[in-house]
Amino acid sequence: YFANIDDGSLEEYIEFLSSMNLRLIFALENLNSDYFSKLAPLVKKTGGTFIRVKVGDFYGGNRFCQPDYKEMKEKFILDVQKCLPAIDKYRVKIMVENHQDITINDLEIFIKKFGDNRIGVNWDIGNSFPTGETTSSFLKKVDQYIGNIHLKDYRFSKTNNGYMMHRCILGDGVVDFENIILYMMKMTNGNIPMTIELGALIGREAMVNNPEYWLHTEGVEESDKDTLIDFVNSHLESESDIISEWEKKSDPKRIADKEIDEVQISVEHIKSIINRSQSSK
Repeated sequence: YFANIDDGSLEEYIEFLSSMNLRLIFALENLNSDYFSKLAPLVKKTGGTFIRVKVGDFYGGNRFCQPDYKEMKEKFILDVQKCLPAIDKYRVKIMVENHQDITINDLEIFIKKFGDNRIGVNWDIGNSFPTGETTSSFLKKVDQYIGNIHLKDYRFSKTNNGYMMHRCILGDGVVDFENIILYMMKMTNGNIPMTIELGALIGREAMVNNPEYWLHTEGVEESDKDTLIDFVNSHLESESDIISEWEKKSDPKRIADKEIDEVQISVEHIKSIINRSQSSK
């Protein structure tokens, strides 16, 4: 959205948001060291401490379908290496999202190589499943590295290849937001940024029935695999009941109205959890 940082438009936008008591979560779809080096001082200047990035562009955790998976990770490491001067100078961390592509094992490799003072985890809660984890096992393994959270929920349906993840209102799916939010707020003394993010309008399939899926999901113990499969199977629903208005090819206005409703209900659901946590103190 802001290809030219030098023209001042991004800084003006941040000031506009600030005037409405809103803040910007900085996020890059593609990590570029030149752009990152220009963005980092602005992030620092406006009170930010991190930039969210992702590694790849595929979905469902189907790493075996991506012949360039290893090269993709190697390129990411080289890109981060080029960003180190800006990271260290401005103390702006890179928060790597579990974007349905990489695993916890990959995240741990990045953190071990560069240090947790430079690399953290942007936890997309709903995307825990394509990493081969439940939300509980994901949180247990990397809780100390999480610096930003995407609040996303899913509902599941069965496919021949495994299961499909369908977008839904937060609280209508499989994620236990109450326990997760209360845990992270307690762990961070309430200092954890959280962003509501509804899933894509098109369902994402995880091909877990293919043995190759698990051969390319490194770092997941057999017991964790069984736990995930059991969790998914216990939450399966009929696809016809949970596909999006987009997938039903509904009228555009109906699609838009439905999405606005989903956002508003999700906001109220998260507010109620946070209000309960504050009233219990």
